Amino acid sequence: MLVKSSTPYELLGVAMYYQPEGCEPDYDVVPAGIERVELVIGGRGWLRTPDGYLEVKPGHLLWHIVGEETISRSDWKNPYFCLSLHLRVASGHSRPCPRISVWSDLESARVFCDQAVRWNADETVSRDGLVQFIIGSMLIQASQSARQESIKVPMRVSRALQAIEYRHCEKISVPQVARAAGVSCSHLHALFREYFNASPHEMVVKYRLRSAREQLAGTDRSIKEIALGCGFTSAAAFCHTFRTQSGETPLAYRNRQLGR
Repeated sequence: MLVKSSTPYELLGVAMYYQPEGCEPDYDVVPAGIERVELVIGGRGWLRTPDGYLEVKPGHLLWHIVGEETISRSDWKNPYFCLSLHLRVASGHSRPCPRISVWSDLESARVFCDQAVRWNADETVSRDGLVQFIIGSMLIQASQSARQESIKVPMRVSRALQAIEYRHCEKISVPQVARAAGVSCSHLHALFREYFNASPHEMVVKYRLRSAREQLAGTDRSIKEIALGCGFTSAAAFCHTFRTQSGETPLAYRNRQLGR
């Protein structure tokens, strides 16, 4: 007897999809309460995004939520094929990673697909274990992809990210980032949600906290010095943001890294 998983996800379908030659895909628009994941293993297709069509190739991991389309165009002579996951999600659940990422090694992606399909067909396999294996494997790959910057983002997104990376320790605002990218603030928000699953302000804070963690663990600077040096308005604001994001104070983080 199949037992439903206790995780926020319930597996509704796990299968390999093979797009036929000479035609376009019969794509889906994801309904409420559902998420769709496509891990491209071969061929070539295109995904519609707020910034136009993005070419997807073997290794691309696509995580679609309500209102988004699955792959909607295919190379007629070299059609794509992919692992297709159909997930029911708990109410209020948000996408756990960027919509578009890249699996680091294509051969390991093929092995993962084979294992996911095989275990899903085996009724003796724990549903909890299977969901955790599938979701966990994809989230690890997505996080590694983000760190390696494997995805080719549009030039406007790249310019915005560069502005944040180079100036996050300054008092940089979202309108300034938008001007650096050559887009409106609303378009910048849409692009960042698409590629990073975060707002521009959240990305600024992310870079500031990363710099702060490096300094907490790698220098003997005071909390106030680190706060002001990383772009926060005060030590109090820094400590509040750090604790909200990590669940611990900057001093507790420093002591934990030192084994105290």
